[in-house]
Amino acid sequence: MKIIHINAGRDNIGDALSAKAIHFALKQRSVENESKSYVIREVIKNPGVLRLAIDDCVIIGGGGLLGHCPSFDRFWNVYLRMYKKFPHKTVLWGIGINEHYDAQVFSKTTLKSILSTANLIGVRGPLTHLACSQFAPKKTQLVPCPTLMLSEVIQEFPKDIDMLFVKHKDFDSKLSLPHITVDNFPDLNGRIDYLSAIQRARVVLSCSYHGVYWGFLNHCRVIPVSFSTRFDDLNALLGIVPLKMRLVELRDDKVVRDRIEVAKHFDYDYGKVSGFMNMNRGFTDSVVRILQ
Repeated sequence: MKIIHINAGRDNIGDALSAKAIHFALKQRSVENESKSYVIREVIKNPGVLRLAIDDCVIIGGGGLLGHCPSFDRFWNVYLRMYKKFPHKTVLWGIGINEHYDAQVFSKTTLKSILSTANLIGVRGPLTHLACSQFAPKKTQLVPCPTLMLSEVIQEFPKDIDMLFVKHKDFDSKLSLPHITVDNFPDLNGRIDYLSAIQRARVVLSCSYHGVYWGFLNHCRVIPVSFSTRFDDLNALLGIVPLKMRLVELRDDKVVRDRIEVAKHFDYDYGKVSGFMNMNRGFTDSVVRILQ
């Protein structure tokens, strides 16, 4: 049996570590060495990698792949076309709906078609779970982003950075209040410095999904700066909906100060982290059963 793993591969740390976490989980179950990895642009360029037998398996994830993005749209078109010709087992792992607030809504017809190919669907947030359960209730499980399974993601450091701004690579966002900035698009070899900055921060203000997620995992006071439904999904998962602010509000120092003040007194439920870990372990066991 062939195992193909396809990940977003959009050259940011979140995508890179999501892929690494899935490989780590499979390796722990002694199946990782049998798999081959591709990023979506490679599959678009060479659809032949999906000429598979019915007992072969494709694992797709993690990341916000259920949303309008030119590369994602092209990938799903290629994937669905090839699946009709070469049906096989499919696992969706740690994926989420990701619709920019000012963009077209992701087609329910496309979503239904994607889900119909899957043997198992692991979604990273409750809103995606609700949407997918409409079409595939028995196959859909809530599985927070698998990156928390990597030991490098959760580390204990002294909190010596008062405020950290985690900037998304796709936005030229600026913040005028005193802070330290890290970008989710440095050389990926520098990801430990990126992670350690989050782990050392007291307050993390972030327009990066993983900046918020990893800040929460490391007991920071996180403030999500939203520009798409990926944050609505994440905020619901973490229980931090009242802390949400919009990307345009970064330019308003008063709004930022007010949100920081709210964060100082907000009751973050960091106890959720152990539950997230158990969900990922349980989902990995389900994936291995499909692969057997």
